Amino acid sequence: MVQIIKLDPNKPDKGVIQKARAMIAAGKLVIFPTDTVYGLATDPYNEEAVMRLIEAKRRDEAKGFPILVANLELAKKLVKFSAKALSIASKYWPGALTLVLPLKKAMPSIVTGDRQTLGIRVPDHPIARQLAEIPIIGTSANISGRDSPVSVEDAINQLGDLVDLVLDSGPSKEGIASTIMDLSTKNPRIIREGTIKRDQLLPYLR
Repeated sequence: MVQIIKLDPNKPDKGVIQKARAMIAAGKLVIFPTDTVYGLATDPYNEEAVMRLIEAKRRDEAKGFPILVANLELAKKLVKFSAKALSIASKYWPGALTLVLPLKKAMPSIVTGDRQTLGIRVPDHPIARQLAEIPIIGTSANISGRDSPVSVEDAINQLGDLVDLVLDSGPSKEGIASTIMDLSTKNPRIIREGTIKRDQLLPYLR
């Protein structure tokens, strides 16, 4: 049976965070809270672990996965930022906006969906950011096509038997997936409207 650990979202136990980080680094699957919905994490550089995640979610390999990082400096090591992308990241990170940007550092094709771009975000949640001090996959903890989980119970009902650890910090703050904005070409576009609405981003779409 999967281990479930409750954490204070504002003052998470450091020992539990270290344990979860070690499990992710070892290629395990960890359900964890974010500011948007509950996420599912593993090591993006461990292709066997990523394949296990794909099988758990029943997800199309071609879609790729978003990466969560603790801060903008970490993101700069993985992707290339234009002036516009830096401006947006500075305004909305930490927060519910995933940016699709050109790769700077090699990432397994199973993570990128065989593209030269990467979706990346700095989450506005202490637990998620502490886990993401080393880049982690941060996809929603659901079976593809089903609702994204806004509580740990939702996540466990969908994936509980297929993961190694569950971190529970109560209901998600936003309850809606992040907005995804593609800035990898000359013409920025919104791929998915989530917590941050299209109207808020219109100045950056011109």
